[in-house]
Order: sequence, then structure tokens, then C-alpha cells
Amino acid sequence: MPTSKLVIERISTPLKEISFDCGDADLNEFFLKDSFRYLDQLLAVTYFFKHENTKEIVAYFSVLNDGIEADNRTKRKIPNEKRHKKIPAAKIGRLGVCKKYQKNGFGSKILGFIKYFFIHENKTGCRFLLADAYNKPGVIKFYRKNGFEFLTEEDEELETRAMKFDLKPFEMKMKEMKMI
Repeated sequence: MPTSKLVIERISTPLKEISFDCGDADLNEFFLKDSFRYLDQLLAVTYFFKHENTKEIVAYFSVLNDGIEADNRTKRKIPNEKRHKKIPAAKIGRLGVCKKYQKNGFGSKILGFIKYFFIHENKTGCRFLLADAYNKPGVIKFYRKNGFEFLTEEDEELETRAMKFDLKPFEMKMKEMKMI
């Protein structure tokens, strides 16, 4: 694997002459064909990591705005005067790591980056990160390992599971470590 510095770029034009394979046809197709259309329609923004001075894509993620219904358990975490019916959230719409770089911690590093991205100088309110994780043992284990919890048990038998990550404890930890 190249040891050059990784840089992040935001998709701003249609992708051309770029190859990417994370082993999942749906994720590949979104990145290579649909990500710019989602940006153009103001539906999601996609970022990708690549090796500096090359076209080799290591990984990508897309994010979009969302929210979760404020149930009693969630409401208890938020001061009374700040409670809302819906709690602001950002959804990780897609996340893919090139097969060549899988099983090396890149996915966890990307989730760490996204968490930091939404608490450091964030331009909008965002208490939670959400993900509709493929309901496969390895994918669920990956998100659980990175601090995500199930949003509901009602989707246990579905193709994807709604998962959430509370950014407030993460923000407090980053402040304690003087990282923000």
C-alpha cells in the first residue's frame, strides 16, 4: 500500500476516469454514478479520501440531514428548555472502503473523522449521527464497535438496521482531551 498522505476531497463534478471497488455493487454504483446527482439535487454531499498526487481512492462517505423522533429516553439527555419533537441528526448515507484497504481500520478512522467533522465548528445543529446499516453480522459489528446503537428493535428482520451515535458524549471527550 502506498504510504503517501491521504487527502479528502468533496465531490463537485461528475466522477470520470476513476475506479473504485469496495466489494458492494450498490455502494460502488452510488459513488461512481449517483453521488454527483445527489449533490446537484441538494440531497447529500459525498467526500472521498485519496492518496495525495494520485487518483487512487481509498474510501468515501456521503452525508445528509436527518432527524430522529425524540422519545422519552432521548429527551432525558437534553435539557428541558431545549427539547424538540425531532432531534437534529446527520445521516451517513453511504460509506465504502476500497477492497484493497479493508480490514486495516480505515472504516473506523472515517467514522472518527465524521464524528469530529460534525462537532468541530459545525455549521448546523447535529446531536446524532445515523446510519442505515446493512443487516449483516460484520456490518452491524463494525458500527457497534464504533459506538453506534440500534435506534429501534422493530427493524431486526429488515435488510438494513437504523443505528445512532450520540455526538454529545464524544464532544465532551474531545474537549477533555483538548482536541476541540
